[in-house]
Amino acid sequence: MKTFTRLLSAAVASCIAASAAHAFYLFSTLPVLPDYDVPAVYQMNENSVIIGTLSGSFGPVGARWKGSTLTSFAGLGPGYAHSAWAYGMNNAGLAVGMLDVDGSSLKAYYNAPLLGSALLPTPAPAGVTTELRVINDAGYAVGKYTSAGVTTAFYTHPLGTHANLPSAKVGANFVPVAINEDSDVLGNSSLKGVVYNLLTQTVELVTARVPDMTSAAALNNLGDVAGVKVGNTAYILPKPDAAPAILLGAGNVKAVHAMNDGRELLVTTMDNRPAILAPADGVPGGVFTYLDTLVSAPWTIDKLADINNAGNICGVVKRPATPADGVPYSTIYRPFRLTNFTFFVPIFP
Repeated sequence: MKTFTRLLSAAVASCIAASAAHAFYLFSTLPVLPDYDVPAVYQMNENSVIIGTLSGSFGPVGARWKGSTLTSFAGLGPGYAHSAWAYGMNNAGLAVGMLDVDGSSLKAYYNAPLLGSALLPTPAPAGVTTELRVINDAGYAVGKYTSAGVTTAFYTHPLGTHANLPSAKVGANFVPVAINEDSDVLGNSSLKGVVYNLLTQTVELVTARVPDMTSAAALNNLGDVAGVKVGNTAYILPKPDAAPAILLGAGNVKAVHAMNDGRELLVTTMDNRPAILAPADGVPGGVFTYLDTLVSAPWTIDKLADINNAGNICGVVKRPATPADGVPYSTIYRPFRLTNFTFFVPIFP
């Protein structure tokens, strides 16, 4: 009996050693509000809280999903001046975007959980629409405004500090897409992909390392930049700058949506499949993990938004409407979360 037990233990240990870690995903749809049932999802923080905007019959409202709980926030104006858009969020859940204050002008704001919304100061001329796109844990938020046909990027902070980003450094029509905890801001402009540091005011051009880039889409807390280059190939530019570019998924990457600190890219492939694309030792071009197989029918992934350092993913799914839905449109859209579970099993001695 003891011999059999030792043999069984050895066999189990061999199987576990061959696959010491196993991951799977839990798919869940998230709630919307009555009459505000068209969701846009933009970002997920490290606590897996999701930020986005719900639109419907009465215009848009900001939306924050924590677990399966939805909290919405409207504009600050009276009556019909209720519209609010939420685009970015930090790990404390502080959301930023733009909102309506008087039925005509839209202003940059932040929304703090349990505390509500407040306008943030900006360097924009009076009466100009201002919007914030991203915010980091230090409270620096970056956005843009357009005045006299010129789009200008700016930063602001709840403590009152604010200034334009110098167009001589970041280029014309700079549109921010990401900010990290070192206050690096990634955006696209007339100079194509640009990384501008708010604290040191230094600039790095993505084209200096990837001359044939077509988009700069993602930035992580390591300072890595990711996007797409000519040939439908994803690139990752590691820090330090002397490190060579990592090229992934040659010929099969339509868009890069996000990247975490593990250098996992959230991508859409050329045949419109949602996937994670990640570097892997011994696998030139990296490994695709397709996500459409993880979503329960009749839902299908409509848009990808973000992936955090835990490997959790968010976006929007859709399915055909049924008579029981009682809606006049043919497609139902919902925010979704894919929660990553990884089990590490100890190997028997």
